[in-house]
Amino acid sequence: MTDPASPRDERRDDKAPRTARGERTLRALLSAAAEEFGEKGFHDGSVSGITRRAGCALGSFYTYFDSKDDIFRALVNDMSGQVRDYVSPRIADASNGIEAERIGLLTGCGKRLGRAGHWPRFRGFLAHGVSHSGR
Repeated sequence: MTDPASPRDERRDDKAPRTARGERTLRALLSAAAEEFGEKGFHDGSVSGITRRAGCALGSFYTYFDSKDDIFRALVNDMSGQVRDYVSPRIADASNGIEAERIGLLTGCGKRLGRAGHWPRFRGFLAHGVSHSGR
């Protein structure tokens, strides 16, 4: 299981945080990107909107990401990892694949994202993400 405070994408070494403060900045940027893309969609969301929401300088964004597309990909990877880490232990005792899916979808993902207040943003993010990924 991965650390929930750590982004799950494989960052290039030159873009990976080297300090706890850098890790916090990266997490703030990812959280802000989820809000920005969830509310505005990928195309209308902006790097400046992300940094404004994160409360950091534009230069900090480019310390960790090369582009808006780069943070979008990191965010998809990070959210997928969070869901996987939360659901995996809950479906371990499922009797078959259908039961595992039912448990994961009905009792895992929705409760995890809903309790954290992320479900509306995640749903909006996914809707925009699907249209973005099909380009």
